[in-house]
Amino acid sequence: MLKQAAFLCSTLAMVGIWSAPASAQSFKPFTQVTNVCPTCEPDRFDQVTLKNGGTVEAWIVRDNSSFLVLERHGELRVMPKSEVVETKLTAKRDADERRRIEQLHMDQIILSNGHVLSGRVTSQGDVYNVSSPNGFTYTAERQVISKVVLKGVEKKP
Repeated sequence: MLKQAAFLCSTLAMVGIWSAPASAQSFKPFTQVTNVCPTCEPDRFDQVTLKNGGTVEAWIVRDNSSFLVLERHGELRVMPKSEVVETKLTAKRDADERRRIEQLHMDQIILSNGHVLSGRVTSQGDVYNVSSPNGFTYTAERQVISKVVLKGVEKKP
């Protein structure tokens, strides 16, 4: 328990130190990952076409009113809809699977540094907890949160 508390404090301290007043709606590129399994079939992600002519390939795990939540190799990102021209969904995931995944990513917290926490959000005072689909619980204090989205509706942190 003491280790968890120390980790939480150090994590929140790092977020507080390195967070900049970045827009919560700006897209941060995914980490470049090369295929570590040359014999495996490559992932066929959804495709997001941007107004600047670029494309982003990632799973669309949540479609909110003003942004998409994208996932690629475990990383989550926010893509403002104002930057999107078109989305193409891969046939690799059917409608039932997409609904199930969207339910797992019902709520989001966007931190001041642009990182996204997705899952089920609960709050107690100035502390927010996110129970993620992978079984982890993340904690963030109001001071490092730029946006809270509950069931697709933006709330003030």
